[in-house]
Amino acid sequence: MKKRLLFSILGLGLALTLSTNNVNAAETDSTLVAPALSAEPVIDGTIDAAWDAIPYSQMHNKLLDASTSEADYSVKFKVGWKGAKIFVLIDVTDNKIVISPDYALYKQDYTMIFMDLIKDLPNYSDENSFYYRTNADGSMVDGRYFNNWSAPEEGVVSASKARTGGFVTEYSVDVTKFTLTGLKGGEVIGFDIETGDNDDPAVAQRSSQYVWSTSSTGNDWASPIGEVGYITLGAGAPIIVAETDSTMMAPGLSAAPVIDGTIDAVWNAIPYTEMHNKLTDGSVSEADYSVKFKMGWKDTNIFVLVDVTDNKVVINPSFAIYKQDYTMIYMDLIKDLPDYSDENSFWYRINADASMVDGRYFNNWSPPEEGVTAVSKAKAGGFIAEYAVDVTKFTLNSLSPGQVIGFNLETGDNDDAAVAQRTSQYVWSKTSTGNDWATPLGEVGYVTLGDMKTAIKSISSDATRIYPNPANSVIHVSTFSSKVEIYNIAGSKVRTITNISANAPISIDGFRGIYFVKATAENGAVTTQKLIVQ
Repeated sequence: MKKRLLFSILGLGLALTLSTNNVNAAETDSTLVAPALSAEPVIDGTIDAAWDAIPYSQMHNKLLDASTSEADYSVKFKVGWKGAKIFVLIDVTDNKIVISPDYALYKQDYTMIFMDLIKDLPNYSDENSFYYRTNADGSMVDGRYFNNWSAPEEGVVSASKARTGGFVTEYSVDVTKFTLTGLKGGEVIGFDIETGDNDDPAVAQRSSQYVWSTSSTGNDWASPIGEVGYITLGAGAPIIVAETDSTMMAPGLSAAPVIDGTIDAVWNAIPYTEMHNKLTDGSVSEADYSVKFKMGWKDTNIFVLVDVTDNKVVINPSFAIYKQDYTMIYMDLIKDLPDYSDENSFWYRINADASMVDGRYFNNWSPPEEGVTAVSKAKAGGFIAEYAVDVTKFTLNSLSPGQVIGFNLETGDNDDAAVAQRTSQYVWSKTSTGNDWATPLGEVGYVTLGDMKTAIKSISSDATRIYPNPANSVIHVSTFSSKVEIYNIAGSKVRTITNISANAPISIDGFRGIYFVKATAENGAVTTQKLIVQ
């Protein structure tokens, strides 16, 4: 199979990671950062320690039987990379797993990944895009790769294994089998996940279906690349402190979010992390009370967004703050594990409408006068809290990639406005007993600062596309272009056409091999795409 050929075109900056018309992502785009892994996981359907530092992402989009509860059927996943391989772990909660060799694979319980590795938006005749599907025990696979309706013979390895209450599937994708020579931090690839659930082994049916990309209609197998989301490869390997610790990566943000209790678009490229540990009233359902959060950093500030689902939000100025609905962050910025007489560690708590705050900083039992900004705001079915921590107010001069800080998050829930009580409580760190306010630094988890800025990418509905690919004698550009330039593999310009109408034919008679097409839109936006001419 051809490898991607390296080349340089002086003055043009045409990169092998091909770009389309980059725009700011809408909040509905599916985007996330896939950190570099510190080690390759074994592809066997079990969750190796190599995965520990990467948070789970939840599936966005339930297309079939949305009434099915999360306890009956829900899906979360992780994505990372190392060397020339991309790894995907999919963790399915399912109260009834159906596997039958008599049923089509999509009418069993399955997971399915889609990738467009060079993000140039062709169909499956392109040798850098594919899908691959695996059923719940790994006994059946199928897929489409390089326009062949069969599982890839090489390049993708998968394994599925049952766990209590569901199953885990892992995938490994060797990109050198898909025309790429390697991977690097900052690259953006097209990506989607689909899963299917059969709840009746006597009937060949798909009763529930999840897809990750919010633009997906569940028809990705037929028209996938226009429906995928996007993943940015992180440049820094997460630090795994210990298998029993709560660890995660906080990527660098492309911009500082506004601390106002609303979810700015800058947060979109960071996946949610679920809280690990429900300490009080674990019988309360996730629909009644659940918590997820995001973390990132920029310059000298660390940002935390806490998203609380709560069917009854209680705020009462006559109650102690911990007997209302609240969120609470803990940090040990230099990770030296003292008590709160240390000026680089603190905790800060805010109730659900931001009317009350408290905290402890530099051994003072009062909120920090400076250094922490926090806002809470109601949302449908709960509330959002945002925090910004300026580390220069806590003896640090700066933040840097790879830095590890102590961190924990705690939340509390009161379900009876007439009674001062905490009915439910979450903490993130698995070592926490909920007594962090008194002895916090021995109970915190750890966060590694990522060494890249998250890239939120999307392709708008009117994005420029160059097609078909591969081509024979004619290509088309999907939008009006003021100029279209074609370069050969050596970087020499071989054709220039100006003022091309949308979808008008452009002759490539006499061309054979690999070319690069650069289309400049009327507004100056540039699309560059590799073209294979047969």
